[in-house]
Amino acid sequence: MPKRMAPLGDQHAPFTFKKGDRVGVRNWNGKPDSESSGVIIGGTCEYDPSDPNFYREETYSVRRNDGRFFRIQGKLLVKIK
Repeated sequence: MPKRMAPLGDQHAPFTFKKGDRVGVRNWNGKPDSESSGVIIGGTCEYDPSDPNFYREETYSVRRNDGRFFRIQGKLLVKIK
């Protein structure tokens, strides 16, 4: 089966984060950078449903507290509890 591109919220896509999660950019020690943090507002995931070992590519849109937003790969984010 070919790769599939799914929007955030697709129940079959293997997303790490969900809409509304507070996240930060992972800094050198694995902790979230407080200046580059915000809330997930959207995203996409490219994956192969027939191969769970296929590398998936997640991209998220994050809204910062100042109202600005940025897009970033999921592997660069860490959840803020």
